[in-house]
Amino acid sequence: MAEEVKKTSGRPKKVVEDKDVVAVDKEKEELKAKNDEMAEMLKQMQEQMKTMQAQMNVQNQTQPNIILEQNKDITRTVKVTSLVGNILTLSTTKNGMKPCHTTRFDKYGQTKSILFTQMQQILSYHISQFEDGKVILNSQQDYNDLGIGYIYDSIMFKDKIDELILLKEENAINTILEMNESMQEKIIDLIAQKLASWESYYYNKIKELKDEGFDVEAIAEEIKNVTKKEDEE
Repeated sequence: MAEEVKKTSGRPKKVVEDKDVVAVDKEKEELKAKNDEMAEMLKQMQEQMKTMQAQMNVQNQTQPNIILEQNKDITRTVKVTSLVGNILTLSTTKNGMKPCHTTRFDKYGQTKSILFTQMQQILSYHISQFEDGKVILNSQQDYNDLGIGYIYDSIMFKDKIDELILLKEENAINTILEMNESMQEKIIDLIAQKLASWESYYYNKIKELKDEGFDVEAIAEEIKNVTKKEDEE
C-alpha cells in the first residue's frame, strides 16, 4: 500500500533579511564616501600647495626688483612750477600743521624739485591747487605715476600762459572768458602785474576786459601802491 503524503496548506515562508548585514553594508558605503571625499580634499590641498610654492618662487625672483623700485621712489624728485603771481605754499599736512615739510614759491614761473614721496602727501591736501592749474608738474609721467593723469589734458602750461597774458593773440580775450573762475583770476592778476611793471598793452584789449568785469587797471594800481608802501617800509 502506497504511503500517503501529507500536504501542508498556507503561504510560503517569507525570507527575512538579516538586519546586521544591512547595517554593515550601509556603514561600508558611508565609509567609502568619506574616504573618497577625503581623497578629493587631499588632492585639492596638494594642488593649492603647488600653486603657493610657484607663487613664492616667482615672488622670491622678483623681490630684488621690487626693492629697487621702492628705493627709486624714495630718491625720486618731481619738478613743480607755480603759475600764480603771488606766494604759494605746498605742505605735506593740512593747513601746514606741524610736523610737516613745506615748499614755498615766491613768484610766477618759479620751479622747484620736490620728493616724489612728499608729493604724494601734498596731493592728499592740496589737490585743488593742481586741478585749478595754479601749480603744475613738468612731466606727464609724473602726473600718471601720482594718480592724477586725468588733470594733464586740461593743463595750460607756462609757455601758453606767457603768450596769453600779453593779449597779442586775436582770440586772447575769448580764451580768458572761457576759463573757469579760478583760472580767470590767475590770468587777470598776471596781466595786472605786468601792467604795474609798465608792460605795454593795447588799450582796447584792457578796455575789453574791463567791459567783461575785469578792471585790470584798478588791480595794477593796487599792486603799485602795495609795492610803493613796502619799499617805503
